[in-house]
Amino acid sequence: MADQNMPVVMQGSGSNVAAALIDGIEKHNARNPDNRILYLNFGAVATELTNENCSFWHFRFEANADQKAMMLVRALPPEVKRVYLLNQDYLYGQSVKRGVEHFLAKFRRDIEIVGNELIPLGKVKDFSPYTTKIKASGAQALITGNWGPDLNLLIKAGMDAGLEVKYYTMAAHLGGGPTAIGPRGDGRVFSLIGFSENLAAEQGDPAVKEWVAQFRATHNFDFYWGGYSNMFEYLQAAIQKAGAVDPLKIAQAMEGMALPDMLGHETYMRADDHQLMFPYYVAVFTKDVKYDAEKTGLGWKVIQTYAANDLALPTTCKMKRPGV
Repeated sequence: MADQNMPVVMQGSGSNVAAALIDGIEKHNARNPDNRILYLNFGAVATELTNENCSFWHFRFEANADQKAMMLVRALPPEVKRVYLLNQDYLYGQSVKRGVEHFLAKFRRDIEIVGNELIPLGKVKDFSPYTTKIKASGAQALITGNWGPDLNLLIKAGMDAGLEVKYYTMAAHLGGGPTAIGPRGDGRVFSLIGFSENLAAEQGDPAVKEWVAQFRATHNFDFYWGGYSNMFEYLQAAIQKAGAVDPLKIAQAMEGMALPDMLGHETYMRADDHQLMFPYYVAVFTKDVKYDAEKTGLGWKVIQTYAANDLALPTTCKMKRPGV
């Protein structure tokens, strides 16, 4: 990036990768003030990255693990009294684990954690032993930050085994998730989403409704990335405000900026830690939708909404700004 004079990098998968990028860019920018790099993060969500490991050069356009843990815990219905936690054993999964434990203790002291495991990232191919343990624990709900095969295989194993729990996830709506869930997951799987085609069909202005309809008519996959349009809108607005494609000026312009999202809702970039605050949703996998997911006949229906300010959790960030 530095050799090619790239002023901006975008990355969004793997908090371990993000942590290395933050550290590397921080050091590079300190040594090379005439060749700085700005890092826009749209999917690496370990809470530490905008807390103790925050950086002036890093802006996050996705809800962090603590925000997601809070939303899932508050989505648990009153009748749920026993939960099982299963997460991936690396920076992100460990962050999810701590977040869920914290918010269960804060909001749901009536809930017992009957299982709490970390699994090696991407190494488990057969989740039936975990399914057996979850069933034996008497859990009513499974809370997991797993993504990719670690989530899809987990859910498929549970569905195949007839595991009667509700799945509270952060990523079941992503590629392969709906197919892994299948029809037996109707009303039993919940996911956190930053954008919903079905919500756009209900709340979007005519142009957004038409855009989503055209996308669905011309593509063989779902459009669940609408929330990430925020990143491009913020970058464009910050460049225009700065009057230059200069990482320092763009970063200074982006701090504290507020823009509407694709559905016209309020978003803002908190200057204290460079964490975007924007609406987020809890959705259930159900037949009662306009647009299904992955041609399963079921799709994601929003059942709970969090406004931007609802996600404004405290931060421990002590940001060092250039020249300070």
